[in-house]
Amino acid sequence: MRAERMIAFTDAVLAIIMTILVLGLDLPDELSFAGLWEMRAAFFAYCLSFFWIGSMWISLNSIWRHVKKINGLIVWWNLIFLFFASFMPYATELVSFNFNSSMPQAFYGFIVIMTSICNWVLHKLIEAPNAEENILLKRTKEYRTILLPDIIIKIIALILSLTVYPPAMMYGVLAAAGYLQIAKAITTRLRIKHHSEFPEE
Repeated sequence: MRAERMIAFTDAVLAIIMTILVLGLDLPDELSFAGLWEMRAAFFAYCLSFFWIGSMWISLNSIWRHVKKINGLIVWWNLIFLFFASFMPYATELVSFNFNSSMPQAFYGFIVIMTSICNWVLHKLIEAPNAEENILLKRTKEYRTILLPDIIIKIIALILSLTVYPPAMMYGVLAAAGYLQIAKAITTRLRIKHHSEFPEE
């Protein structure tokens, strides 16, 4: 299989997942601002899941455009990654209407963590068949480095959600997303600065 076909397939699946997310939103009991306000947890869960998946898609595309070769292991691991990601609409709907319950929050956290772990492993696996692609190797190393604290934040949030405060899981995902965006911005700025100082590299 060519890398382009797998990337196109991944893009399509993630787009479908993001589209299905909105189907989990019910109509308010009362068509008023008060009725919409009562659904604030559902809207928060929807927005968090949508932009989390969208951010992951942006990161994937910024790195995968440098991928030249893939193997069977990468294809299967990408399928596992999409398998966990496909649970996001269900997990989001579950937590939307049970925001203060530990079990739905823990399930949401499990799906998010497993998707993130699969994402980390996937970016490790693409290095071997693309050993000559120096730009790709630098990008995957940078991405995996900043992704580890992201996963740790989510694991801590899951523990807090199960033991102390159930909504900690979703707030933890929000905090991890904020960290990831800041880390990406800093990494990009450092890369640009290094390139301007050493253009021959």
